[in-house]
Amino acid sequence: GACKDGRFHGFGNLSYPDGGFYSGMWTHGARDGNGTMEFSVDNEEGRKTYIGEWRNDVIEGFGIMEWMDTNPYNVTNYEGYWENDKEHGNGAALWHTGDMYTGDWINGTYTGNGTMLWGNGNSYTGEFYEGTQMGHGTMIWANGYRYVGDFINGEITGYGMYNFSDG
Repeated sequence: GACKDGRFHGFGNLSYPDGGFYSGMWTHGARDGNGTMEFSVDNEEGRKTYIGEWRNDVIEGFGIMEWMDTNPYNVTNYEGYWENDKEHGNGAALWHTGDMYTGDWINGTYTGNGTMLWGNGNSYTGEFYEGTQMGHGTMIWANGYRYVGDFINGEITGYGMYNFSDG
């Protein structure tokens, strides 16, 4: 790739000693702009690939992270916005279990408004705090039952309305 003042600048590729590989834009020696990073097999989150925006060597902006192996979070991919190497803004995640979340993220956890669809057919649309139903929302079970109301720490508080599929 290109260099300026002895540092990577412009488009270029870099193979890391740990097996990682980056291909994309550089500014004054830092990944900056659009690029693809294949992280090392030895990465604590397992083998993963990121395609998207970088700012001053940090994942920042829109991008897609795909995990190739099982990892501590059991996530297979995340597509959305990033800030300081963490999911932040609007995005969607898919887990190995088939669960999927779409909505707001803050500092790496789903917090704010969103929708969780579980692999078993249940769904929840409403407010989340640090990955848990917290606040007002609608829970729909696969059998057709529905609850609209308040949740605290993922639990129904009783302040709401149930609707049953059998009337």
